Amino acid sequence: MPKRAIILHGWKGVAEGAWRPWLKKEFEVILPQLPNADNPQVNE
Repeated sequence: MPKRAIILHGWKGVAEGAWRPWLKKEFEVILPQLPNADNPQVNE
């Protein structure tokens, strides 16, 4: 069974930034783009 992960980017981040594209090559990864990353709101 492949290793799986859901990774959420941080404040002002993007789903496909930094090291995450590399990780997708090595593991089964879900990288959702969170709404309003520059000014996140919990209810979004």
